[in-house]
Amino acid sequence: MYNDIVSSATSSASPSYLSSLTTSPINAERSPDDRFHRYEFLKEQRIQLLDIKIFRCKDVKTGMDVEWNEIKEPEPIGFSSDKINAFEILQKLKGLHNSNIVEVYDCWEKVDIHGEKIIVFVTDLITSETLRDYLQRVKTTKIEILKSWCRQILNGLAFLHSQKPFILHGILNVNNIVVTEECKLKMNILGFLTKGSSTSEYISSEIFKKVFNY
Repeated sequence: MYNDIVSSATSSASPSYLSSLTTSPINAERSPDDRFHRYEFLKEQRIQLLDIKIFRCKDVKTGMDVEWNEIKEPEPIGFSSDKINAFEILQKLKGLHNSNIVEVYDCWEKVDIHGEKIIVFVTDLITSETLRDYLQRVKTTKIEILKSWCRQILNGLAFLHSQKPFILHGILNVNNIVVTEECKLKMNILGFLTKGSSTSEYISSEIFKKVFNY
């Protein structure tokens, strides 16, 4: 009797109603244009002096799950005469399409309950590991894969440098490169938002010693 009632109820319901019951998330917050609906907290982490909160969100325009990131606005980057803030950098990256760069779909600013300015930016959903984690886990990598990775990184950099005005990736190291499930590389945009002084472990000893043999 119960099964008959359930069967009758579900068969008479519209497909859109059933879909909303099974797939629609409970929205915690939405983007200003209502395109991105944040609904699931994923993690909070510190990347090169940058504290970032990461959420899963739904792109209602495409139906895809994407990544909602929140950071407190860091200090401007660059020399005193030509500094640029993080929001300006995100605006420049917004809408750029390249297979070897994590895409920025949108960005905006808001103020939290404490009155602090927060930058929100939506990117591809990153579910894979960094290149550093990959190399620590996989002890040997075939030379063909390494060559392919070099070409992919150069492809991403050439794309950035071809923009007018050109875009420089502030910090490019194994922490800011993501290895996808297909073993392809993508440059994470967090490297654009952090200062180079935080990556001394990747700077060659010649730079510190100021001794060059070429």
